[in-house]
Amino acid sequence: MAIVTAVAASLIVVPQASASLAQQQINWQKCTDQPGFERLQCGSFTAPMDWNNRGNGKTITIAVSRTVPL
Repeated sequence: MAIVTAVAASLIVVPQASASLAQQQINWQKCTDQPGFERLQCGSFTAPMDWNNRGNGKTITIAVSRTVPL
């Protein structure tokens, strides 16, 4: 069985405070209902586009996945 992991990123340009970015948590959920992927969870988090200029409000959403024990 081949396992394929896809990572996607989408740009979001909204003002956000750096403190809220540091305190966010990933909302983990099932990536798919396909058999064989029961242990795979997906989520996302937001990060500044430019860490040296966090106050400009430009952010990116980064998709992540993890494998959890059954």
